[in-house]
Amino acid sequence: MNRKRKTNEEYDTSHRALVVNEALDKAGVISWGRATTIANEVSVSHATASGWLLGSLPRDSKALLRFSDKYDIDIHHWINGTPRSDGLSQEKIERLATILKSYEAEANVDLSPAQFSKLLVMLYQEEEKTEFLLDNVKLFLV
Repeated sequence: MNRKRKTNEEYDTSHRALVVNEALDKAGVISWGRATTIANEVSVSHATASGWLLGSLPRDSKALLRFSDKYDIDIHHWINGTPRSDGLSQEKIERLATILKSYEAEANVDLSPAQFSKLLVMLYQEEEKTEFLLDNVKLFLV
């Protein structure tokens, strides 16, 4: 595997500006007056917002969080050029798959691969509702 990853020196302001502007495009923020819109919505100065659009990084961590939350900007991607993972946890998947396999054995149920994967996704998205989902599994396997 010979994929070259950008080092911090190669990942510069132009790359950061691209990340920010692509996220703002996706969020539907029009290009004209973009800095003013950001300044007003995130409570920063116009100069600060303009700097972000040109690839500068925030000095104020609270402003960074407000901005990234408002416009769904992956701060890892913005800062160092490496997008954050999709958030899937192998440990969580293994734990939930084990719970489902135990459910199959205890309830004497044979879930099809499609049913198993559907339930696994539901459990992954709302793990706090595991007990409810398993108690009412027939409702979800229509």
